[in-house]
Amino acid sequence: MVTIAEEFLPEERLRRLASCDNLAEVRELQMTVDTSEQTLGDLGLRLPRLEQLRLSNSNVQTLRDLGTAMGSLRVLWLAQSCLQELEGVGAFGSLTELYVAFNSISDLSPLMNTERLQVLDLEANAIKDPAQAWPASPHAACACSSSA
Repeated sequence: MVTIAEEFLPEERLRRLASCDNLAEVRELQMTVDTSEQTLGDLGLRLPRLEQLRLSNSNVQTLRDLGTAMGSLRVLWLAQSCLQELEGVGAFGSLTELYVAFNSISDLSPLMNTERLQVLDLEANAIKDPAQAWPASPHAACACSSSA
């Protein structure tokens, strides 16, 4: 038997996960996903007021897998999520907190222009030079320890 994965997260499942019928009102969401099987590229369009997203213990190899329409997102959790790169972080213009501990991130250069970012958790990643691009703000806090 062959199982075919749906390209986008079904709207009914999204409503159940958010515990809300009106997706336009959802401000927080927690779930586990595998973006190699199901894209979240439309999540920001479907949840325009989303401020906090918890995707820890997922399979999300790059932030680009989350799309470019998350303009309201302030806090993103992706700990232990197979994350390999931070490319695409510029699409999250309101992001103030990013929790990406226990992944495989080695390059911090995509964080260079994240002026609003105040909290960054990079514990147990493959970072060679933690000072390479961050903190961008004098009021920022960074938890960094390298597993490399």
